This record gives sequence, structure tokens and C-alpha cells, in this order.
Amino acid sequence: MKTSVDGLADTRVRITIEVPSEELEPDLKVACSESESPAEAGANASIAGFRRGKLPFRAIDQRDAVVVLSHGVQGAILSLVSAAAREHGLLPLSRPDVEIVSCGGDDPLIFTALIDVRQKIVLPDLSSLVVAVDPVTVSELEVDQCIDELRQQFAVVQDVDRPVALGDTVHVVVYASVEGAEIQASRASGILFDVGSNQVIDAPDSSIVDTLHLVSGLDTLLVGLSVGESVRVSTKLLSGAFMGREADVTFTVASVRYRQLPEFNEQFASFAGDFGSPEQLREHMRQRLVRFKYIDWLRVVRTRALASLAEASGVQPPQGVLQDEVEHRKQWMLNGLKEVGTSLAEYLSLEGKTEERLYDELREAAEHRICGQLVLDALVEAAGLQASHAEVSEVVTHRARRVGVDPQSYYRQLVEAGGAESIRVDLLRAKGLGLIMQRLTVTDNDGNRLALSLMDVL
Repeated sequence: MKTSVDGLADTRVRITIEVPSEELEPDLKVACSESESPAEAGANASIAGFRRGKLPFRAIDQRDAVVVLSHGVQGAILSLVSAAAREHGLLPLSRPDVEIVSCGGDDPLIFTALIDVRQKIVLPDLSSLVVAVDPVTVSELEVDQCIDELRQQFAVVQDVDRPVALGDTVHVVVYASVEGAEIQASRASGILFDVGSNQVIDAPDSSIVDTLHLVSGLDTLLVGLSVGESVRVSTKLLSGAFMGREADVTFTVASVRYRQLPEFNEQFASFAGDFGSPEQLREHMRQRLVRFKYIDWLRVVRTRALASLAEASGVQPPQGVLQDEVEHRKQWMLNGLKEVGTSLAEYLSLEGKTEERLYDELREAAEHRICGQLVLDALVEAAGLQASHAEVSEVVTHRARRVGVDPQSYYRQLVEAGGAESIRVDLLRAKGLGLIMQRLTVTDNDGNRLALSLMDVL
């Protein structure tokens, strides 16, 4: 086999391979023996210009012998491409795009394969990485809000005979009209609205409910209304047959409820969590907030560390891999929207985005993910990191239990789906990320060094 490589870019190459036809003959015979039509395409078929038993790949394809090409020749070609890549020290990242240059008779098979490859990555000293982030902070106001949310859970709700005030829970009836004609599908009753937070607590399945989130200052409009009174506003509908049309939306107060919050005292602290004092409960809520914020903070540090490492290494995402990742993300999003009964146009209208902006966001996210994986793979290789069988088994067991499946059955399904290797890869990448986090320096925006330990944050 003769091979040559032409570099089209740092991450894309064309491999030209020339192989004697006899090297592929065993694969072709096996494929023909497994195919009923055309089962005789090899030794028994005859095509003008070629001797019996010496059919070219292109002629086989033209005679609809797809099974022969995919089962026999294609497998052999992929093996040849892999061997050629190893010969030239290339790491393929995508399935090759193969083009047959010439074949037939006793002539050698000559074909080219376009593939995305991992560029040569030179990693900097990890201890030279510096990531600047805001420190984890929790304000007294945030603690107060957290405590108020806890008090809301133990609030006593009762009907009141007075106009709506901030803090009330209001039942409203909603309907909309376009150019004076009421939209029957938009009528909704029994919507439970929290005045003051501008949040819908409970609502039936109605296309008009989404518009409540678009009405600016609805809390203020409802305040002062008594039962039976209404307020009308104009807004664009978010869904349904009249999506995007300007509509008159009427909100009628059906009932007013007042939420009586318990006092924040020793009795409440004991009842809410068996705390000895309000101060202990307050400190508990503060630490809880710190833990929640710390998780997000670590995620930001990791993301910026990978981005910094990728930038310092000059890593570029292979275009073919990038396009596939963007398309995968877009399809995943479309499937999610379809499941909830929303179209792409409705989503873009709700988010205030154009399709071009959405594509740019998907592309940027895909670039970050691919570049991060590439530098992690290079780090794993450079550091000689390994994943033991026991470590892989532990991950498999954890994932299986999380979805309620027997670990052996779960692993067997992974093998059948071709996903077993992904567990080892993910484990190695996690180790690589851990190595980065051990060696990098984290500072605030003023350059002051920050600790990564949760205990130091607390």
C-alpha cells in the first residue's frame, strides 16, 4: 500500500491511498457471498470492458450493489484509512469522506480520503494559567429573601374582602381579542397570580397564559382592583394561530387572598428545621446559598480555565466536526421545542433573537466544547493519565443505579450501542480537568488570589 498526505489546513488533510486489488479481493468475496442481489456481481457477473470476476467498485455501485460496497469494500477502505493515518501520525476526528479515483481489472485501487484530524497541540505549563473570576459572595439581602421564601412555605392563606395589594395571591380570568374579535382559545380562568413577584403560581393549559410574563408592570395594574373589576392591556401574543399579532388582553379579578407569614423567631426556627435560634437558621441559610453559588462558581472557573488553555495552545476546532456539533445541538433544541409544542419561530420571538444570532450562539458553544475536549485529550496523553478497570466499573455502576438499571445490563447496552469507550474517555477528561484545577491560579478581578476549597469560601 502506498500513501501520501496533503495538508489542507491544520485540522484537515487529504490522504491518497493506492492498494493492489488483490488485497481487497477477500473482503469483496465475503461481501458478495453475503449479498443475494447481486450475489453474482463478482465471479458470475459480466460487464463490458472488464473480465469476468474483475468488476470495478464504481460499476458494482451503478448496479445497485450497495450491500457489497458497504459490507465489504467500505469496511476495508476504512481500515486502510486508519492504517494510513497511523502511519503518518495522524489522529482522525471524523469519518473519512472517500472518493474513488480509479479501479478496475487488475489495476490498483486508488482513492482519496478527506478527514478532520487533531492538530499538534503544544500545551503551556499549567501553573502559568491564571483565571480571574468574581469571588463567591452572599449579601444580607439574599439571605433575607431566602428566609422569606421559607416563611412563604408556612404561610396561612385566607380570602379577604378588599382591593388587591402587594403580596396578595389573586385569581384572575384572562381573555384576549384581536381587532375586536375574541380569541376563544385564549380564554383562561383560575389563574393564580402572585402580586409583587409577577409570577404565575398555577394556571390551566392556555395559550394566553404566556402573555402574563410579557405584560410590563402587571403587578401595578392589578393593585387597587376589587373582585369583579378588570384591567385591559395591549401586547403581542406568544403562541397560537394569532402569534405575533397585537391583542387586547383583559384581566378580571375573581378573588383576593392574603398570605399571612409566620414571624421569624425562635418558634419558627425550631419548627422549620430544629434550629436553636433564628441566628442559627440564618447562618444555615447563608451557608446553603454559598454552597449553591460555589457550584456555579466552580463551573465558571473550569470553563474559563479550559478556554484559557485552548487559547494558549492555539487550538482550532476542525470545521467538519464543528459543523456536525452545531447541527446536533440545533436538532436537539428543535426536538425539545417540539416536545413542548413550540415552534422555532415562537421560541425566537419569546427570546427576542434572530435565527442568525441563535446559530452564532450554537456555534460559539460548540467551539468551546470541542476545543476544551481537544486540549483535555492532549493533556491526558501528555501527562500519561490512565483509567483503571475498577474506575470505569465504578462509573458504570453509578450511572446504572441513577437510571435504575442493573450495571451489567447497562454496560452491555453501552457496548451494543458503541458507547462503552465514551465512559473511559469522559473519566480521563475529568482527570485532566482535575489536574488543571490543581495547578492553575484563580484570582479576583483585582488580582487577589482566591482559594478553590469550599471550606475556605464558607
